[in-house]
Amino acid sequence: MSGNGKPGADAPTPAASGRQRIVEALTGALAAGRPAQSVLLTGQPWVGKRATALHLARWLFCDAHEGSHPCGHCRGCRLVTEEAHPDLCVLAAPLRIDAVRELQRRLALAPLEARWHIAVLPDIERASPGAANSLLKSLEEPPPDALLVLTAADPAAVLPTVRSRCQCFTVRPLSVEDCAAALERGMGAAPEEARRLARIAGGRLAWAERAVREPSVLEDRTLWLERLEEAVRGSRPQRLALADAWGRQRDALVTGLELWRGWWRDVLLLQHGLEARVVNVDRLDALRAQAARSSVASVVGALRALDGASSRLTGNASPDLTAAVALLELPT
Repeated sequence: MSGNGKPGADAPTPAASGRQRIVEALTGALAAGRPAQSVLLTGQPWVGKRATALHLARWLFCDAHEGSHPCGHCRGCRLVTEEAHPDLCVLAAPLRIDAVRELQRRLALAPLEARWHIAVLPDIERASPGAANSLLKSLEEPPPDALLVLTAADPAAVLPTVRSRCQCFTVRPLSVEDCAAALERGMGAAPEEARRLARIAGGRLAWAERAVREPSVLEDRTLWLERLEEAVRGSRPQRLALADAWGRQRDALVTGLELWRGWWRDVLLLQHGLEARVVNVDRLDALRAQAARSSVASVVGALRALDGASSRLTGNASPDLTAAVALLELPT
C-alpha cells in the first residue's frame, strides 16, 4: 500500500502479473513508436481494470522506471496514485457529453509535465448516447500525445463503433493464492483472512482490497445473498413484493445482480462436482441444497435471466421492473 492508503503504487508483485502483461504490451508498442492510443480494458466488476489503467499511467509518468515497472515512489507515481497528476484525467461514470467535450478541450492542449496525456473513462458501456457519439472522433483520431483508456465489464455492451476503434484487452481475476498474497503484502491482511477474502472475491483483487478497507462491502454482500435465498423460497407474489422493495436504487441492484450471478454459478459448479471452484464458500449449505433440488437447465436459465437483467439495467431499464422480471425467472 502506498503512504496515502491507496493500493497499487508499489513495485509489481506476482499477483499483478496479469496487469503487468497488459502494461508491457502497451509500453512495448509505445517504445517501438506504434502506440495503441485508444484502449479498451474489459473484465468483471472490481477485477482491477481501473488499477491497470492507473498502473499504465504510473509507467508513463514515472521519473525513475526500469522497463515496464514504475518505481511507485517518485512524484509522478505518487500523483497518479492520488489521481492528482496534471496530465491524468479520470472521468466519472456514467459518462456525459459535457465531460467528453471538456476532455477534448483539455487534450487539445499540450501536456503540462509529461510527454503524454492519459484519460481513463470507466464503465464506458454506461455512457450516454450523446457522450459515446461525441467520443468517436477522439477515439478514431486522438491527439498524438494522448492515450485514452476505456473500461467495461462486458465488451458486448459497448457500442460496436466504440469497441472497433480500440485495442482490446481482458483483465482477468488472479488465482486465489496470488490474490491472497497481494492482500497480505499490500493491505497487511492476516494470512487466513487474506485467503478467505481472496476466495470470496473470486480472485478479483480490487474487490478484495475494497473489502479490507470497507467492512460495509462484506455486509452488503451478506445482505444481497440473504435476499436471494429469501426470494428463492418465496412465492411469485412474494417475489414481486421483494422486487419492489429492493429495486429502487440502480447502483445497488447492479451490485446485487452480480452477487446473485456468482451464487448461481456456484450452484452450477456443485452440480458438476467442482466444489473446489466455488466462490461463496461461507454459504455451502444453501448452495448444496439448491443444487440438489434444481435441474441443470433451470440453473442455466437463472444465469441467463440475471445476465439479461444486468444488460437491461445498463440500457437504463426500470430497476424495480428489472428486479421483478429476474426474480420471477429464478427457480424455486
